[in-house]
Amino acid sequence: VACLQEVTEDVFLTWLQPVLDAQGFEGRYTQKTGNSAIGCATFVRRSRWHVKATHAVDLASEWKECPDLAEMVNGPSDVAGRLKRGLERSTTVAQAVLLEYLPGEGEDGEKRALWLLNTHLFGHPDATHVRLVQACTLMHQVERLAKQKPAPDGSEPGIILCGDFNSLPEEGVRELLEKGSIGHDHSDWRRGTRFAPIDSRKDREKAWFTTLEAASESFEDLPAEVCADLSVRPMLVQACRDTPTTYCTDTTQQVVDYIYFSGGTLKEDEDVGRFPDYPLSALTADGGLPSRCFPSDHVVLVQDLVWL
Repeated sequence: VACLQEVTEDVFLTWLQPVLDAQGFEGRYTQKTGNSAIGCATFVRRSRWHVKATHAVDLASEWKECPDLAEMVNGPSDVAGRLKRGLERSTTVAQAVLLEYLPGEGEDGEKRALWLLNTHLFGHPDATHVRLVQACTLMHQVERLAKQKPAPDGSEPGIILCGDFNSLPEEGVRELLEKGSIGHDHSDWRRGTRFAPIDSRKDREKAWFTTLEAASESFEDLPAEVCADLSVRPMLVQACRDTPTTYCTDTTQQVVDYIYFSGGTLKEDEDVGRFPDYPLSALTADGGLPSRCFPSDHVVLVQDLVWL
């Protein structure tokens, strides 16, 4: 399977889909909401997967279906108002593709199901609380979908979650996904009090590095005016965990892209070596990404997984 973000529909239709279709892959495209011209694209090999269903999870609005999140976001404070505005103007979506595994020659004939999730969370250094709400919403919606469409044997399908989370490893999204919960006292809630929505995409991108430079300033003494204890299930396992960077410029190296999987149904293939295995010097040789050798501004993550 392959999960891509920041794909325009015309590139998907005129280039990606025809080329990969000829190689035996079936594609699905989900565009962001609002006026955004980009979205997420997912491809699966037809010989190994049957696409049972595809859902678009609107992370700009579906938090309203989660009572605890809705109560927090709709609070009376100015911080809650800015959080709500950031969520509703984010245009963020997630692809949720239900797959049925087609066993290969020599494998047992057991029917297995998998939810393949592909997303690109909201990008603003101070929007740590926005990304927490989006990640929690996605996992709650997938849990609901899994109950509606169980695996052929009645069990819950496995999960693979891929995407650009715009979230550093020390921030709360990783803790929420891996531990299954995050407390109201997590620093992401305090940092979120500094968040101010910027409507223009151009202005957001311009402000990204300015805000990033200020992100090292202490926010531990800020009050957590909007916060909650969140929980999700199942707990997920991070693949490609020792990747040194996925987003690289001449001054900044960050891990913001991730692959997660449900440890109760899948595991990493221990017979396959680590990938990507690029030295940092190669990534920064031309002043960061993109470069002559790396056409994307993010490093591709690759992981081989096997059924338990």
